[in-house]
Amino acid sequence: MERKLIVLLLTLTSFSLFFTLICIAILAVDMQPLEEEEAGLPSQTTASNSWEDYSDAVKSPPKIPMETEDASNSWIDSERYMPPNSWTSMSKGLVAHACGAVGGVAETNSLEALLFNYDMGHRVFEVDLNLTSDGILAGIHDWGANGRIRSWAELMERKIRGEFTPLSFQRIVSLLSEHRDLFIITDTKSFDYSDEDMLRQFEIMQAAAKEKDPEVLNRVVIQIYNQDMYYKITEKYKFSNIIYTLYMTRDTEDQVVEFVQKEGIKVVVMPPERANDAFLQKLLSIGEIVFLHTLNDMETVMGWKAKGVSGFYTDYLVPSDFEF
Repeated sequence: MERKLIVLLLTLTSFSLFFTLICIAILAVDMQPLEEEEAGLPSQTTASNSWEDYSDAVKSPPKIPMETEDASNSWIDSERYMPPNSWTSMSKGLVAHACGAVGGVAETNSLEALLFNYDMGHRVFEVDLNLTSDGILAGIHDWGANGRIRSWAELMERKIRGEFTPLSFQRIVSLLSEHRDLFIITDTKSFDYSDEDMLRQFEIMQAAAKEKDPEVLNRVVIQIYNQDMYYKITEKYKFSNIIYTLYMTRDTEDQVVEFVQKEGIKVVVMPPERANDAFLQKLLSIGEIVFLHTLNDMETVMGWKAKGVSGFYTDYLVPSDFEF
């Protein structure tokens, strides 16, 4: 009797254990899809992070590349698509002299002036450039009555006219890189420098551009003041755009014509008092593009335009004032 009871208990225990195992297996199978489904759902943290990333992207969109349908037309190869002297058409007939006036103040060569006049439609900016005492190429016309050359730190502290932000050439390069339709015409005051310091100015330009964005050199227009300066610069450095400005040269009219023809310089800039009718017609007859500086009266500008002058350096006029 006892033996039968023991066998019965063992049988019941085995059956119970077997049934329990089956139940566990069934529950495991039923739960697996739910676990996999839960695993596939993004967590609240993930979803929140995704929205934050999207929000950041909307607030700070990536820089827009130059519009092009053909990858070969990228700005890296821009010299092919932006030939020398293309700035003359981009200028809309006007060059913002010393970055143009801002707040009624002219000749500041400042960041505020450049940005304000860019928004006003200017695309070509003449900038006065001088070396600071610590060798920074800065946008400033001169060092004032006492002529004491200041350091970059002093210039930044004092500001231009006490309120405007100075431009270093490195900052100019950054602006050129950010605005692909922006051009700079240099006014380096090189006639006040030794040959060594004059060449140092252009060495800084080359180095700053190559470090940040080599393409911008195609949109830096070099003003030369005499033939000697031209040959010294071009012997060491290559620039796509070089123009001859006449306000400091001793060249005669015939010497100017001979020089620009010989060297293939296509743009001549001069003050109105030098642009007599005979000289102007001589330049136009050989295909020169002539700009005058610095004019702020619309009627005067239109009179010169009728004589064949292509463009004008100006403090106050903006492209929306009239159509060229």
